[in-house]
Amino acid sequence: MPGNSDDGFTLIELLVVVIIVGILAVIAVPVYLGQRQRAYVAQMEGDLYNAALQMEQGYRENDGAYDADALDAFRPTRGVVTVQTVLEDQQFCLTATVDGVGSRSWHSNRGGLQADGLGCD
Repeated sequence: MPGNSDDGFTLIELLVVVIIVGILAVIAVPVYLGQRQRAYVAQMEGDLYNAALQMEQGYRENDGAYDADALDAFRPTRGVVTVQTVLEDQQFCLTATVDGVGSRSWHSNRGGLQADGLGCD
């Protein structure tokens, strides 16, 4: 009947909906954060691969010597800090870092992309 003041949701019904939304949030937030971290790792690895290609191109253009200025034109992904190190014996090492996520390294004489913890030593 129109005008009946009993229409609407009860407090119990609203509490049940809030609890269900809370449970869904507890499940979804860690999944989202995990996906976000994997995306940062993929950005770091992609930047390292592109920087390594640029280093190799500089090597060919520089008559077989790695140039410390080879990455001057390289622009890493926003939020990714890439550091280049030219080592002795015609090798180089690159390190990419994202705050709160970690870092990855690329070493020219160790097979490219390095696992966690194996930096430019």
